[in-house]
Amino acid sequence: MNEAARKHQLDGFIGLTHYSCRPLLSDCFILKDAFRKNGNLPAAIIEADYYDARFYTSEALRTRIESFAEMCKIYKMGKESKAA
Repeated sequence: MNEAARKHQLDGFIGLTHYSCRPLLSDCFILKDAFRKNGNLPAAIIEADYYDARFYTSEALRTRIESFAEMCKIYKMGKESKAA
């Protein structure tokens, strides 16, 4: 995972899962854990429903994405300060 993160210059990982398909959630958790353990890369799992907006609104999704972007900025600043 470290090598892939460096190769693609990743600042974070977001796994998007469909609300009504719980079995697919396990793949996202495996990837999230791998990115966090190998390089402490920020990782998040976001549930959404592609067809039914009653469960997740665009405002809620925007808030989660913005929070995750802040985590990535902090991670990137820490990574750059270590390199200097």
